[in-house]
Amino acid sequence: MGSLNRIIGACLIVISGIYTHADIYCPNIYIARGGSRVINCLSNRKIKDFYWYRGTTSTSRPILGLQDGRKGGTEYGGEHFNIFENGSMSLENVKIEHESYYTFVGYYDLIHFDNATFLVTVTISPDPRCPVITGCRPCEVCTIDAPKKSDSVTCRVTGARPLIPLSWNITSQSGISFVQYDAIEQSNEDMDSWDTYISLDYELTEPCGVIAEVQCIAEDVAELTSSNKVTLGITNELCNGTTPTPDAAPAGFGSNLLVLTIVLLVVVIIICFLIGCYKYYRRQKKGRAKSMNVAPQRDGCATGETDVPLLTNKGKPRKVNKEVLVKALALFYEKFCSLKPLPWGEPIPISALYSDFQCLVTQLQSAEYTTEESQDLEKITSSEDLFASIGFKHASRVIFIADLGYGKTTMTQQVVQQWIKEDPKNFILIYIQLKEVDAYKSIAALVNDMLPSSMNANLDDIEKILEDSNVLVLLDGLDELSMSVAKDVCEGEKFDDGSRMVKSNNAKEMRHPECVSDHVTMVDLLKGNCRNLKSQIRVWVTSREVDDMETPFPPPYVKIKMTGFSKYQVNAYIRKTCQYYIHSVKESNAETTEATIAHVVKKVRDILDKDDIIREFVNTPLLLVLIIHILTAKFAGAVKDLIDLKLTKLTTLIRTIISCLESRYVQKVHDESIRLKIERLEKQLGEIAWRQKLEITNYDRKGWDKLLGTEYVNIGISIGLLRLSKQISNSNLQMRQLAFSSFTGIEFYHQYFLEYLAGQYFSTEETAMKDLEKFLEENTDDKTIRFLQFMFGSGHPAVKKVSQMFLKDQKMWNNFIDCIYETEDQEKVKSYLEKMSRTENWFGKGPVVNFKYLDRKYHQNAVTAFCESFNRFNIPIRAFMFSQDCPLKYLTTLNIPQLKRLELFEMHISDEDFVSILEWLSRQKLPKTFQFTKCKFEEKLSEDSKQNIKTSMEGKTLNIYRNKTKSQMGIFVDYFNVEKGEWTRKLLPKNQ
Repeated sequence: MGSLNRIIGACLIVISGIYTHADIYCPNIYIARGGSRVINCLSNRKIKDFYWYRGTTSTSRPILGLQDGRKGGTEYGGEHFNIFENGSMSLENVKIEHESYYTFVGYYDLIHFDNATFLVTVTISPDPRCPVITGCRPCEVCTIDAPKKSDSVTCRVTGARPLIPLSWNITSQSGISFVQYDAIEQSNEDMDSWDTYISLDYELTEPCGVIAEVQCIAEDVAELTSSNKVTLGITNELCNGTTPTPDAAPAGFGSNLLVLTIVLLVVVIIICFLIGCYKYYRRQKKGRAKSMNVAPQRDGCATGETDVPLLTNKGKPRKVNKEVLVKALALFYEKFCSLKPLPWGEPIPISALYSDFQCLVTQLQSAEYTTEESQDLEKITSSEDLFASIGFKHASRVIFIADLGYGKTTMTQQVVQQWIKEDPKNFILIYIQLKEVDAYKSIAALVNDMLPSSMNANLDDIEKILEDSNVLVLLDGLDELSMSVAKDVCEGEKFDDGSRMVKSNNAKEMRHPECVSDHVTMVDLLKGNCRNLKSQIRVWVTSREVDDMETPFPPPYVKIKMTGFSKYQVNAYIRKTCQYYIHSVKESNAETTEATIAHVVKKVRDILDKDDIIREFVNTPLLLVLIIHILTAKFAGAVKDLIDLKLTKLTTLIRTIISCLESRYVQKVHDESIRLKIERLEKQLGEIAWRQKLEITNYDRKGWDKLLGTEYVNIGISIGLLRLSKQISNSNLQMRQLAFSSFTGIEFYHQYFLEYLAGQYFSTEETAMKDLEKFLEENTDDKTIRFLQFMFGSGHPAVKKVSQMFLKDQKMWNNFIDCIYETEDQEKVKSYLEKMSRTENWFGKGPVVNFKYLDRKYHQNAVTAFCESFNRFNIPIRAFMFSQDCPLKYLTTLNIPQLKRLELFEMHISDEDFVSILEWLSRQKLPKTFQFTKCKFEEKLSEDSKQNIKTSMEGKTLNIYRNKTKSQMGIFVDYFNVEKGEWTRKLLPKNQ
């Protein structure tokens, strides 16, 4: 009885809520991660029953409840939630996912209640637990000397949750001016915390006697810091040799007027000289800033400590030290701290999206490790283990191998970003994207190219710094190296076989070229150990698969083969992507934002798991990552260009994917003019794809180079339209063969790309049209149908001829429906349907459309659109037949057009199914006849089912039959009497 009363009370919530007013108060709560807390809401009235919700009462079920003295709820009995007799809730061993809005509902009696919603924020204390100013010990007031005319200081709070804003407060100043910048706020996804940095530039306006006091203030509402204010003093002592004041003048000085005049004149001259020098310095500084565009970077990547003090002697190389070099490189690398996976919108910070990956580790001819260390390396299966391995960190030569889209560049840029944030930096990072790099240029010269031109650095200084430092050279894109490095540029003592001897890191003799050049080049680094290089210089390169016979990066090395992503890593990437796009468009309401994220994550995950078209791409990391971004940006509403796109259509999906791949390549080469070449490449590939469908094209590299030209072949491979393969074909024998090397053949990156380009671009010449007709007569497989779908989707001129073939051959209705679904021109869709409705066969005018393949999500979408189009244009059709592969759950969602007959074939119809089908039909344009053929039924309907059918069909006319064979007029069948709810034998009328 209590449960029934509670149901009645819940139904009256909306009404009774009007007459109640809030007498309950629940404060917002902060709980440390891993901690526990009892939460108690206050009320000035006595509450009988209590309920706790995670979210609002309309969007969730109670997680805890106390009703009539009994405890319950979806989380009751779990390890994190508990409820007490007084209605209090406890949260125990709190995790980040427990951060949410919660609602407390208290009932005073059967129908009167109050509720209050509050926020629970999970906190993480920063380390250290106070703001930290550069050059000062944590949590201490400090004073720094200002020996330079200008400098900057940075204040930071790292590892905090929630985000702690920072600001500067200048309490006093004399002889100094300040420029304040907005704080940089960075999300650390791995730690679920935030880092905040804020910079302050200062410049001395007086040569001596400078003093200032500034405070870095943390707005810490969660009381996570032990001190939320740190004071910094800035001083500059009185200059040595300051002119004494008159009070301290020697006796008798004032009596000598001539001496006094001379002294005053000297003082004036000195002051004028100092002022002139100061103004000149200011002009020079402004000029340098303008030429360098050195405004502080605020893209979420810099730490605020990458300022490069620049002093130039025009025309003369400047002495550069290690500190200046490192800061200049960090400033240059900031542009690599983001990526743009979609051609629309803004670049995304690497830290927001970077995910771990799976990998295999092997060593080739490397003697750097003991047997035990080698075995440990070979046990590594993921990047988490890899980067934690001490052996890997000290590897002198490493190559990361992966196909396009496996995350090579993202991984290298993550390394770059971590290095920029590292303070102090334990090594110098040299990061080079190898496309269009002169491989014979010295490393020092390549580094110098990264420095501001106004530094005018001395190459010898750079080389000396690199020789005396720990250095990691990170080379991205070995397969795209613009210049051949096969040429032997080194000389040395030759062996009989022509090779040369050098010393490896472990001092064992190995046969590799020894460089005699005074300036180490990229070639030297790639070829191996060189005389000029010390053992602390490491070289990491990334590449697609390389031909071991011709590689410019020969062994010994540690080889890391990136093999893709585990299911856990994919799920983590989906969530990161959703978080980024949703936070970019949503206000900072924790409850609604988190709910939206969870909803979009589930939606994307369901499509990846269940959509039969999308499933074709998930095994290819490049396309998987791209589709995750496309789906997430669309569902989050973050990219306007994607919101209205119907990605359930095959043509739209592939067109969007290819557009993203091409834009990604254009961004990489920084050349918009390349788009003209890409357009030409697409058309040429379309013609080649059509020829391949006719099996008249071979796959070997020489054949492709002849068809497209080497430049266009390389562009196609770099974009992702083509890829290297071991598969080749002998055009004379018309049989496929496998080549010895994976670099001999070339194929389309994905089968759908071939069909899309063929369907869009193949020639409309008469000979090609004849070939098409002959081809379609001989081929009706899935690949051919997809090719036709792309043809309809692109509006190819040949679709008129193809549609006539479909209408002539009435056994291909399902394929024609898929092609109609791809058609964007609704007038053409209307013409197809009108022709279908007028098609005659031996049944009479109008076809019997026998639906198949409805176990596929894509075809379900096509059939739904097919029915909707018939209704939209008000076109009748003769008959529909659905078979056993059609889920009844899907069938009852359709809005069928006007039919003469609807037939279900070879289905198992339960009592419940029969009722739901007739209830569904009662809401449709009723056909004249509804027939079950070879269907299995329950022996007898229940009385409830009979009554439900009678109620739903009341006032409607529908002839319902069932028979054990296909429809034949003039035979006895079972007829269903709606009034009685029974089957009786009856002769099937000829007009049915």
